[in-house]
Amino acid sequence: MDKYKFSVKFRLEQRRENPKDINSPLITKNLPINADITFNGKRLFYFTGHRIDADKWIDKVIDGERVQQVKKNNFNIKKESASDINIKLIRIKAALKKVFQRFETNGISATSASVREELKKELGETKDDAQFSVYKCFEIFIDHVSVLETWANGTKTKYCTMLNLLKEFKKNKPLYFEDMNQAFFENLVVYMINKKKNKQSNDNDNNDENEYRYSNSYISKCIKDLKRFMNWATKNGYNKSLEYKEYTPRLKGASASSKDNIFALTVDEFLQLYNLEITIPYLQRVRDVFCFCCATSLRYSDVKNLKWSNINGDYIEITTIKTTDPLTIPLNIYSKGIIDKYRHLEDICENVLPVISNEKYNKYLKILGKVAGLNNTETKIYFRGSERIEQTKFKYELLTSHVARKTFVTLAIYLGIPSEVIRSITGHKSAKVMDRYWKANRTMKNKYMSLFNFENEIQTCETVVSHRLTAYSESK
Repeated sequence: MDKYKFSVKFRLEQRRENPKDINSPLITKNLPINADITFNGKRLFYFTGHRIDADKWIDKVIDGERVQQVKKNNFNIKKESASDINIKLIRIKAALKKVFQRFETNGISATSASVREELKKELGETKDDAQFSVYKCFEIFIDHVSVLETWANGTKTKYCTMLNLLKEFKKNKPLYFEDMNQAFFENLVVYMINKKKNKQSNDNDNNDENEYRYSNSYISKCIKDLKRFMNWATKNGYNKSLEYKEYTPRLKGASASSKDNIFALTVDEFLQLYNLEITIPYLQRVRDVFCFCCATSLRYSDVKNLKWSNINGDYIEITTIKTTDPLTIPLNIYSKGIIDKYRHLEDICENVLPVISNEKYNKYLKILGKVAGLNNTETKIYFRGSERIEQTKFKYELLTSHVARKTFVTLAIYLGIPSEVIRSITGHKSAKVMDRYWKANRTMKNKYMSLFNFENEIQTCETVVSHRLTAYSESK
């Protein structure tokens, strides 16, 4: 039988106005009161269900005894009195004592999860608190936000996959927000690094048939999505602990500024595809849509939704599907040429271009790339844990709908268009996004290395100087 020694202290949760800035002022209003429970070298934070302002809280030693409670004759935002809150704190202490006595009597090994569950039962909070489990909350998040933000099916699937991953990681055991501390996130990352994924995974970072483990960049995206859910849960009052904000995974190759895997067409490859003589009608239509996106930066969802009413003279005026940003995009000779090709259908079709499903589109793009002779190889680098993995494929195998948007940005940078102008066309919010596209490919290297070909200029300069000196000498 284990003899449990435990202690409990009540603390106000420390929060800063800007969690990422250690010099940011501390929040002093409406702070959660947490029970800090320690036992057998373990530590558990338990939200008491009450909040109070910092100036209404007592935490000091009086007559040799530490007093932690709300000051008399005070109320919180919910109009809960100091006496009601303090009675709850006393109840928690008494309930903990009963929980550990029960563990000792029955020879039960105490864990953070078992202590929390038994404490909830002792306080009669199990039924009411069930709705605030992470799983239930995640379902509410998906149901509500997917409607409010009009998520695409892919976005909803992404978050459903994340929810299933959490359940799998916890082996379907209960998961509460208090559990989601830094250690939780660290263990989740390790689990994902070692976990084999199924062949149907949507992780496009690694499609090799012999490898079914999550790449570091995919794991980093998952953690970002999970923290977005946590922010929503915190904002809506489901989550009280902010420890998750302090965790940022440091994984090789997962940086948002990584240039290794930016794949885009060069100027020559774009022109080769644009001017390609194609006799197969469906490949011709796929080529037109792809090249139009290369010349305008439109996403697949936006080009599919593009209507003749969006064409206003020499401009495209649209509100994007993904981000609902209003954009005005000037047309160039390539985008104009494609529009003119389909102009005869303006009175017949509402949509400008014949865009097929994304799945078929991506499939046909690879066939198109092969026909166009995009047979050069591209090496893709990714990391799984500390392991560096390289994949070399033909360029045509890497063609997808999103490559067109990347091609626009890459070509715009190559042509010297300022990043501010590029972002005003693409709708990118951050200037850092542009840094990812400064991948030094062979064409880019040749363009800038040619600036070193100044030998002729030096010789010309020497000839001119020599001629002037000779003329000057003869005049003398």
